Amino acid sequence: GICILAWFVMITRLFAILRTRHPQVYESLGKPTLFMNNSVQNNIATLRFLLGRQFAGIDDIPLKKLCSFMRIFFFCYLALFFFGVGGIMLLYQIYPQ
Repeated sequence: GICILAWFVMITRLFAILRTRHPQVYESLGKPTLFMNNSVQNNIATLRFLLGRQFAGIDDIPLKKLCSFMRIFFFCYLALFFFGVGGIMLLYQIYPQ
């Protein structure tokens, strides 16, 4: 729960920075928002922006720091999720009900 809340806070901050300081980038991502303009296409574009390090060429240190942290956070969360699911499946096989 707390990780999801943290992601929502970070992504909202990212969208605000892009909307106000880098409107062309924001528009290229489909003008995403947390709820109102949240589509699969916008989500894919945003993940490509983050995971593909497309932010690296933008001259904005706070944006780069936020995006770099979000990449690390995303990969850690993904790893924890898969290890958690794998662990539960393993325990279920060892101790079936």
